[in-house]
Amino acid sequence: MAYLDPKFPEDVKSLGNHEIIGALVTKVGEVIEFGDKARKMFTENREDCSEYIFLDHDELDKEYWNDNISKLGTVKVKEVFQNIIGFLVKKIFKEIADHGSQAHEEMSRESGLFNMHCVITVPHHWKSHVEDLRGAFDRTMNDLNKDVKKEQLHIKLREVAISPYINGVKASVTCLNFNVDNLTFNENTTYVNLHVGSKYCNLTFLKAVNSKSPDKITGTPYIQKWRITPEDQFVTLFKNVVTPNIFYKWKTKYESEYISLLSLLEDRKNKMRENMDENEKYEFQLSPTLFKLFEGDKISMSDFEDRVAKQGGEVEKNDSGCTIIFKWSLLKSIFTYVRDSTQEIIKEHKENFEERKIRCVIMTGSYSQMKLFLHEAEEEWFKDLGSPTVVIPVHIGSTYAMGAAYFFKKYPKWIFYDLVNK
Repeated sequence: MAYLDPKFPEDVKSLGNHEIIGALVTKVGEVIEFGDKARKMFTENREDCSEYIFLDHDELDKEYWNDNISKLGTVKVKEVFQNIIGFLVKKIFKEIADHGSQAHEEMSRESGLFNMHCVITVPHHWKSHVEDLRGAFDRTMNDLNKDVKKEQLHIKLREVAISPYINGVKASVTCLNFNVDNLTFNENTTYVNLHVGSKYCNLTFLKAVNSKSPDKITGTPYIQKWRITPEDQFVTLFKNVVTPNIFYKWKTKYESEYISLLSLLEDRKNKMRENMDENEKYEFQLSPTLFKLFEGDKISMSDFEDRVAKQGGEVEKNDSGCTIIFKWSLLKSIFTYVRDSTQEIIKEHKENFEERKIRCVIMTGSYSQMKLFLHEAEEEWFKDLGSPTVVIPVHIGSTYAMGAAYFFKKYPKWIFYDLVNK
């Protein structure tokens, strides 16, 4: 999330943290909590959350919003997303109230309206869901008893929100292959937004029109869902260590522990971002319930240690159980598919890069600041494309939100549909 004070539009404030996409919901799809807190509640407070269900990114990110969510019976993806939007809008109002200025509060009281605009960013492939999001916002406003006009909700394309972030917001960026001439967005200049995310890779070509108009998407953005994510690769590694049979028993019977393992991986990934040391070690504490399952399948600790060693890891026993230790030289392989697939996507669009004379690439997404990927972006991905300047926003979690906040201030009359070439 991000907040903009109209008096100082360039000083966009980032609110909250970059969080996972996950929701703790009731059996009818009502949202109890969202993001990191939802996962933490589910994994650490099982007794209090025994009646709730945790939905992760894969269960929520469906192409067809009228599909049912398997864990919720006949509850549709659309209904859960509408509930999520309602939950997040309420959270936004609370954050703004906590961080907003006194002048903003006084202005709201004098006008008799809740004088704030909400800008929601959505990826290009969500175009068909816009009205569902608007409906969720309207219902939330009624629940909050806020006298808000419909015109105060704005939905902007995530890909387009990157432009005002780079050109108008006071924010830090990292540049690879720096060349100041490549960062001059004159009229008709085309640049690229490469989004290397946790689930998808997006490649969008954007054209600067003029200072009075937002940049436009040229052609349909390319999107590829990762066939294999780093989480999938890690789970395969873990499955080979504990045996597939025990893994599936454990995952089915102790779902919260499985989600806790993925949460631990997410924490370790944050530390991996800065690492290039082959010998750096990462620890994963194992649940005691796994060893009870080992006993049932007559797998000894010695057998387990041998399996870990064959995968390139080591075992350390401690008072609370057992810890598996993997070196970076092994764990970096879980990112290989995403790294290589990104390079292939760029190669496939080489002709577009050359025809449009691309001199600047704005790289965003979960892996945009990981040293492993930064090295590839600087040395390999663009070396046959004239080595354009690669710009990486430092605000990894709120880049699009900050751009969208500034977008509305700069182009208040531009609506969602104006941003897409017909």
